[in-house]
Amino acid sequence: MAYNSGLVWADYVLGSAAGDLISDYVDAGGGVVVMWAADFAGWSLTGRYVSTGKNLLSHSVNGYSTSTGIGERVISSHPILARVETFENVNYYNVQSTTENGGVIIAKYRTGDVLVAVSPSGKIAALNFFPPSSDVNSDS
Repeated sequence: MAYNSGLVWADYVLGSAAGDLISDYVDAGGGVVVMWAADFAGWSLTGRYVSTGKNLLSHSVNGYSTSTGIGERVISSHPILARVETFENVNYYNVQSTTENGGVIIAKYRTGDVLVAVSPSGKIAALNFFPPSSDVNSDS
């Protein structure tokens, strides 16, 4: 493989072909960071990504548009949180307080919803927010 890891996010429907590709990539040893809306109802990765239990967030919930920020750091020593002092999200995240498929919650929003989760293997991380900043999208 040319890369050790990849980032997946969406602003459109991804579906099963993309889900199959990401599942194959992880099965071959690659790591992946999945961000909103790749885990958003109707837009999410499907196919083998879901059928083989790789998704960490439920695809049956919709996004949320209330400002919130980082709350509980469940595993504060996790490398994903290194040097993270503050985090505010003004829009777009999945409203859910639990994970699927053994996902380990690393941090939560102040609302109690999942902010960061990782798979037991450490090969998949779910960052539950839309990646563009307000520099790119005024709604972010």
